[in-house]
Amino acid sequence: MTSILLTSFAENLTLNANTKWVQNGVIIAGGNGAGSGMNQLSIPLGLCTDGNQTVYIADYLNHRIMEWEYGATVGRVVAGGKGGGNRNDQLNYPVHAIIDRDRNNLIISDYINKRIVRWPRENGTGGEIIISNVGCWGLALDDVGFIYIADYDKHEVRRYRMGENQGSLVAGGNGAGTGLNQLNHPRYVFVDEDHSIYVSDDSNHRVMKWTEGAKQGIIVAGGEGQGNAFNQLSNPYGVFVDHSGTVYVADGSNHRIVRWCRGATQGEVIVGGHGPGNKSNELNIPFGLLLDREGNIYLTLTTFQSFFKRFLTYEQVFASDKASLHWLTDHLEQNRFLLDPTKYFTFELCRKNQHYFKYHHYILHNSIRFSEKEMATVADSSLCSVCNKLPGKRFCIGCQKYFCSKDFKEHEQQLSIQFDNEIVRPHDELLDIIQRLENPDDLSSDLFDQIDQWKKITISKVKNAAARARHDLIELIDKQRTTASTHLNAITKEIRSHRDEENFLEDDIVRLRTKLNKIQKVLEQFTRKDTKRAIIATNDQIDWDRIIHIQGKHKIASFARNLPLNKNTKWIQNGVTIAGGSGGGSRINQLSYPVGLCIDDDQTIYIADYSNHRIVEWARGATMGRVVAGGSESGSRRDQFSYPTDVIIDKESNSLIISDYGNRRVVRWSRENGEVIISNVGCWGLTVDDVGLIYIADCDKHEIRRYQMGRNQGTIVAGGNGVGSGLNQLNHPTCVFVDQDHSVYVSDSNNHRVMKWIEGAKQGIIVAGGQGSGNSLTQLSSPYGVFVDHSSTIYVADGSNHRIIRWCHGATQGDVIVGGYGRGNQSNQLNIPFGLSFDQEGSLYVSEHSNHSVQKFEIKKNC
Repeated sequence: MTSILLTSFAENLTLNANTKWVQNGVIIAGGNGAGSGMNQLSIPLGLCTDGNQTVYIADYLNHRIMEWEYGATVGRVVAGGKGGGNRNDQLNYPVHAIIDRDRNNLIISDYINKRIVRWPRENGTGGEIIISNVGCWGLALDDVGFIYIADYDKHEVRRYRMGENQGSLVAGGNGAGTGLNQLNHPRYVFVDEDHSIYVSDDSNHRVMKWTEGAKQGIIVAGGEGQGNAFNQLSNPYGVFVDHSGTVYVADGSNHRIVRWCRGATQGEVIVGGHGPGNKSNELNIPFGLLLDREGNIYLTLTTFQSFFKRFLTYEQVFASDKASLHWLTDHLEQNRFLLDPTKYFTFELCRKNQHYFKYHHYILHNSIRFSEKEMATVADSSLCSVCNKLPGKRFCIGCQKYFCSKDFKEHEQQLSIQFDNEIVRPHDELLDIIQRLENPDDLSSDLFDQIDQWKKITISKVKNAAARARHDLIELIDKQRTTASTHLNAITKEIRSHRDEENFLEDDIVRLRTKLNKIQKVLEQFTRKDTKRAIIATNDQIDWDRIIHIQGKHKIASFARNLPLNKNTKWIQNGVTIAGGSGGGSRINQLSYPVGLCIDDDQTIYIADYSNHRIVEWARGATMGRVVAGGSESGSRRDQFSYPTDVIIDKESNSLIISDYGNRRVVRWSRENGEVIISNVGCWGLTVDDVGLIYIADCDKHEIRRYQMGRNQGTIVAGGNGVGSGLNQLNHPTCVFVDQDHSVYVSDSNNHRVMKWIEGAKQGIIVAGGQGSGNSLTQLSSPYGVFVDHSSTIYVADGSNHRIIRWCHGATQGDVIVGGYGRGNQSNQLNIPFGLSFDQEGSLYVSEHSNHSVQKFEIKKNC
């Protein structure tokens, strides 16, 4: 999860079925013919805007992304522009770009390189590959930071968590076809507020809508075959959807923009439709499409011709000699036919019964131009690459070069020598080592000597650790006994006073009972036979997976054992905003995409304020918060965070433990600076058990690890078998809870389930959801925060269903306790609930990711 914002503005647009646009468009970028100058574009495709009417354009043939400010007459190259290639500073026919505002980056679909690249918007000299091996075309981002990619080659749309390379299938994926569960060359994709996906299904001439979790889509525009009637589309490209579900489509080969109202059986032309041309009221293959906040429409106009695209895609062009080739190119030039730069076809040149095949990726704009060097005849191309003399009759398919017979034989010999040196010899050496390992006695005894030495040192360390632990235990018992005795003496005096005066009320009984319970809880850890509490023997760095524990000091404010909850408990349905709620922002009365939270005994809340890179403390009843950690912008210094996702309280050291996801580290924060206690971990959710061990949900490695405080090497307690849906696997775990038996509960976000892993188990069991993504009571959709009470009832923040759901022990379905009234900002609604916690009175606290607030829901009395 991340807080990347895309400039769609769908929710803010003031559009309706009667909105009309001025029919004469204004050129705001390019328009000076095809070329590579700063005032030119060459086959512009996808585009986006930053909200200030600055436009970013995928300048396809120039292998670059152009930034064009409002009113400017020239653009600026912000990515690529160094020729087509696969270096980090190059792009190869980019087709789309969108904006990552928080990191001030562009996310680019680099189609021919089959990769998605993140590129800084300012002074970026190169890109970072974030997803590879994908036939990427159109891109979109939802409100929780998932990236959606239209895979043109595989006829599917996949959703990716930022930073992962294995996405989840959300549309298509059943091969090319016309079925409702299929796509045929999807171009662009749009995601609405409900995470429904709209896809321009190019070769099926339709726009499809796939609701979240659906196995097939529905046709929302076109689908009546290729044509120019109002119920038809012809090669739809860019697609945009407003808040009412109205679909806007760049109807490419019909040279028009069509509006298709929700539920309509035909569309209406809102721009263009006057045939192809370059007049202000005409369009010529509209491709990219978006609307800004004011409702203005932005289009990229290419100059593909659909007829010749089909002709050259599906037919072979035969030219018997170079003269025929010149005739062909002249004919194309005169008729100004244009090719589809995304497709391939074969030219076959024939001369004296010798065939030479060469496959071309067409990169043409406004006219067809073939260089003689590219379209050479057999006689020109068969020179020996070594001696540069005729005849080059032998061709190496490895290096793609021609050789004469003599040089080809020498080339074969050189390859044979290289194969022996680089493959055969290392292979034989490894085989010899493996055979020697069959008899360990013949090897050096150095490793065995090291084991014996480790044994002696470890025994000594254990003796010293045991002595120190015994001393610490005696010291601790004496300290706690003295403290308990002092408190009990005070109560004794008060008891005598009440007895003597015969003056005591119900309130006195409750108050004194509470004091006695506190003393009992302190002493119980030393008198209870089955206690699991421990002093951690942090001595001389003994490298064991397990340490002997005697008393746990790290207490986390979960209160699970003391909460007054049962299966019949109900909460008031109208929540109260107790933090944030003043819109997304960085002021002290604002939050920006809050994630995890925790609550202290006095109902003070600590919130991971994700996009503000800080932890905010919000006292009970306060109208504004206080920054207690971070807040110095995103960074990796000790006083900074980068997208923190969770926070818990370490009462013993009076510090916070923080999941600093963007920096891949866990930090203990006391007053002014943080101390890194665990690093190189894809940390999301955190929790600590009753003996002070910390548990971390690693959403990058799909596992939960348990760490001794201060150690960087943890033990896997859940998952760890790669991404997947098996009972021994997780798929992007986000939040974690540990009960008194040290069983681990995990919100398995992309598997839409909650898993329980008993201590020491090799696989988990599904305790909530697990029936696929959906909104029925047996399903979850992107679960986040999770909490378990003393009766093993599970409470889940069901993120994409905008509700909190309770799942009783052993139940086959849950019941909604808060939310479930759709996404919104009303007091009975939630908007992507993320963090989840309870105070000691049983009141429920929920961080609303997309409402930038924390809501409190109190228990109904007499429930």
